[in-house]
Amino acid sequence: MKFKKFVLITWEDICSFNDWKNVDAAKKDNVAICYSTGFIIEKNKKNTIICSDWSTDNDGTEVGNRNVIPNSVIKKVEVLYESKWSFKWKW
Repeated sequence: MKFKKFVLITWEDICSFNDWKNVDAAKKDNVAICYSTGFIIEKNKKNTIICSDWSTDNDGTEVGNRNVIPNSVIKKVEVLYESKWSFKWKW
């Protein structure tokens, strides 16, 4: 598995409120702006999938702390680090 791009994704998420508010004030409510970081493991027409952690052993590579973000809510993708090689360190 090659993890080449470490990114910061800015995206919008729904907000829900359970308080009572005047209609005019409620019209000013807005979505949440969210930020996620990780290595891109998949990007297709529908979603971008990132992971923050991975492990490699004799059985292969496993990923953890994954986010599946619909491309329709992504506002910006910033590449924080881009590697020219795959991450495979041996101590």
